Amino acid sequence: MARKARQTIVPLVLALLVLSIADASTARQIRNRFAGFLHPFLHPRVPGTPGNKQVQTYLLDTFAALGWQTEVDRFTVPTTPRGPVEFANIIAIHNPSAPRRLVLAAHFDSKVLAGGDFIGATDSAVPCGMLVDIATTLDALLDKRERSGSGAGTTVEMIFFDGEEAFGEWSATDSLYGSRHLAEKWESEATPGQEITEAQKTEKNKANASVKASKRPKGRLASIDAFVLLDLLGYPTSKIVRMESRTSWMWERLVEIEGKLAENGLLVAKAKADALLQGGEPAYFVPGDNFMAQFIDDDHRPFKERNVPVVHLIPVPFPPVWHTLRDDAHAIDTATVQDLTRILRVMVAEYLGLL
Repeated sequence: MARKARQTIVPLVLALLVLSIADASTARQIRNRFAGFLHPFLHPRVPGTPGNKQVQTYLLDTFAALGWQTEVDRFTVPTTPRGPVEFANIIAIHNPSAPRRLVLAAHFDSKVLAGGDFIGATDSAVPCGMLVDIATTLDALLDKRERSGSGAGTTVEMIFFDGEEAFGEWSATDSLYGSRHLAEKWESEATPGQEITEAQKTEKNKANASVKASKRPKGRLASIDAFVLLDLLGYPTSKIVRMESRTSWMWERLVEIEGKLAENGLLVAKAKADALLQGGEPAYFVPGDNFMAQFIDDDHRPFKERNVPVVHLIPVPFPPVWHTLRDDAHAIDTATVQDLTRILRVMVAEYLGLL
């Protein structure tokens, strides 16, 4: 990140927090604000069911109300373990004419689980709610930047994947239905409305200089600066480890932002902030390398295989409620969710130069 962006972290954080609580004067009201973003996802969302379509409608209506351009990637897979199933990825972008995109993604479907209705609060209702929160909170700043003409280069794009969960046993063909379809589709598509200036071409060529042509993303995928995937978030004891060395620059920035928020008393989970400041125990983002990436399959894989830079935000080990009926609203720690949302909100705003 640029030195100037690092120097403005504290006023940036303060401004964003003011924005995020503009209509809330108490901690309870702040919690209720996020609850409003989360509630539309806290029900079964199995692909092809009314609950899944209800979430699709909510996402399209919400982003349309913000003035973002939305897109539905709808397709049918005829040979799932449940027979033919229709899926629909939901894509929302703030400025479709921008040639570069910071992508934030999560899956909105839920798993079929024997014994009852699986809610999937951490998996991935909370990540979806976080994306809606980030979009809503930063929207006014994004609009302001666009009106000023200073934000033509890079924008934020959000992808809500359908069909991440397997219907039966996880396999290469029974999982990641939405991300596999979209990555393949975008590899052969041009970025809609893309107009690249000579200066932007120069910057893009510099960024690609160290990457062999055979390893560069193709088609619409080439417009993605980084693909940030959120999954299994919201459980109180989870820690997130770095799994991708290619995007270590963004990971290190998340670690730094976490520290800055703690130093300024802006983490909600005070015990975690104290442990970080007094003993160096990471609150959420663990510095350094981890080699678990090769063992964790998720919606990032189809994009990583096509050489898109990936940041995979998933806790290791997985939350103990993973793929159980206990992964419901009771599994969510509000302070943890608020802190993660604040960290990501600052990272996105800083990356896009919003303040």
